[in-house]
Amino acid sequence: MGAHGCVDALTRPHGRERRRQRGSAARKHRRCTGPAGSDGAGRHGRHLSLPGVGSRGQHHRAVARRRQGRSALVSPFHGKRALVTGAASGIGRATAHALREAGATVLGLDLAVSEGDIPILACDLASETEIIAAVGRGTDRIGGYDILVNNAGILQEAPLGEISLDHVDRMFAVNVRGAIIVAREVLPYLPDGGRIINIASELAYLGRSGASVYCATKAALLGLTRSWARELAPRILVNAVAPGPTDTPLLGFEALTESQRALETTHPLGRIGRPDEIAAAVVFLAGPGATFFTGQCLGANGGAAML
Repeated sequence: MGAHGCVDALTRPHGRERRRQRGSAARKHRRCTGPAGSDGAGRHGRHLSLPGVGSRGQHHRAVARRRQGRSALVSPFHGKRALVTGAASGIGRATAHALREAGATVLGLDLAVSEGDIPILACDLASETEIIAAVGRGTDRIGGYDILVNNAGILQEAPLGEISLDHVDRMFAVNVRGAIIVAREVLPYLPDGGRIINIASELAYLGRSGASVYCATKAALLGLTRSWARELAPRILVNAVAPGPTDTPLLGFEALTESQRALETTHPLGRIGRPDEIAAAVVFLAGPGATFFTGQCLGANGGAAML
């Protein structure tokens, strides 16, 4: 090979070095300028230009997230109108507030007018005439009804030997006849998927000494619930809640004797119920989670009656 071979051997490394330098320079150029026709972002520019990944894609995803957030904030009770009887105190008041907090427009019926956060129309639920007039005024005010909660009731105790016809008539007039008339008057306004929820009592199942008429009225409400559920299906769902002893003016827990308090708390949970706990059961039955419930009774009673 002679001198040419020697020179060739000396120059080959220099050639490889030049190729490495050219390759390095080309890579630097591509990083700085990108491929032909690019905006100078190189590989990163090509990546960001993929659909849904660049600034426009990020904007669309952000808009979609905001829309999803707004949808999640819309209550299933938005636009729903509820009528609650006996809404001035106790379970009725708690139920009216719970439905309102859930997003419904709520109107109450009770003996005295109130224009607080829950408007209440005056109505004696023992009077058919007053019920008809009050339901009509309520329709004018809120445009109709989607939910009816028959909660109004009275409790008057008397042993069997002392029961008078006036006692029987008054209890049935408010607790049963009133519920029937209110439901009859509200029914024409209830749309498909409307709800009727009757507030019964654990005593409809258990009975109680000295309160037989009251127990009979609550058992009657359960009979109405099951019958209306069959009659009005599938358009209207009709259910009931049977509360246990609850801290309301009707029970008057603070005025009870020690033995009476012991009787009211003799169940697995061992305490008196709260009105908001009963209201939560009503809101469930009025909501989208109860679309396969009809003719049923939820026993919010601390385990006093397990059925």
